[in-house]
Amino acid sequence: GGVMNLSFKIEGLERLKAATGDLKDAMEREVIIALDASGRHVANEAKRSILSGGKTGRIYQRRTVTHRASAPGEPPASDTGRLVNSITHYLMKSGMYVSVVAGRGLAKYAAMLEFGTRNMEARPFFFPAAERSRTWVQDRLSDSVNRAIKRAAKR
Repeated sequence: GGVMNLSFKIEGLERLKAATGDLKDAMEREVIIALDASGRHVANEAKRSILSGGKTGRIYQRRTVTHRASAPGEPPASDTGRLVNSITHYLMKSGMYVSVVAGRGLAKYAAMLEFGTRNMEARPFFFPAAERSRTWVQDRLSDSVNRAIKRAAKR
């Protein structure tokens, strides 16, 4: 529970399923590269939203540190850096999919920020990053399939 996960549909995947031999190998290679790039893109977008300024929540002092919180609905403001450092992506080559995760050891805390709790309004960062990345990802994945088809046609 608490681990947030994403997946994207790849246009042209039916062509990949129909492909054989060299074309299939070329397409798989390109798609794997594109999946890796896409996972990195989404993870970076989520990190950027947390690390960027422009938070409008309350300001409070903790020992020598002044911290500006995010307001409800904004991505969380970075404080200890643990949340940002927990955002990562990894490639599942076998299943041809990429996993973007936030939270790992902090999974509950990441999900509480994303969805809110009874006592705290949501500070979504994960799904908004995916939403903002959607077009980039779909284009990158579709390109990869087309690139492989063009390359195979040249042989």
